[in-house]
Amino acid sequence: MQPKTVDFKSGELSSESDLVLAIESERSAGELWASSWSRAALLSESKAAQAIVARREQTELGFVFLREPGALWEITLIYVAPEVRGTGVFEGLIEAAKRIASHDQGSQRLGLEVRADNLRALKAYARVGFQEVSRRRGYYRDGCDAILLEIAL
Repeated sequence: MQPKTVDFKSGELSSESDLVLAIESERSAGELWASSWSRAALLSESKAAQAIVARREQTELGFVFLREPGALWEITLIYVAPEVRGTGVFEGLIEAAKRIASHDQGSQRLGLEVRADNLRALKAYARVGFQEVSRRRGYYRDGCDAILLEIAL
């Protein structure tokens, strides 16, 4: 699944990270999911959460941020650079997140929230086994629903 030359390791993003710049570009292009992730918010979450960064040599390919609020670990953000989508990096990040969460004896599930109109993300999460557990109607400022997804560990 994942390319053998990709490392998945704990770490923080730098303010000059290509991934931070890519998300800024997606926000500027009107990607609604990126609208709440300013550079400051990304860097703050990178430090506050458990961050796993996918790298090939010196190139950052993607990352996942995890929080442990109790029996449910939460993915607060996962991002894969557009040029490596479909190469197994997403699946590798999900597996790394599941490994971390499953080491906690009290944790039984991994969850996340996604915009109902982010069909690409919904398909990707379903492909790796996430299932809808609830929906927050009109959750976002523009009236879009938030879908809560979970996967058992």
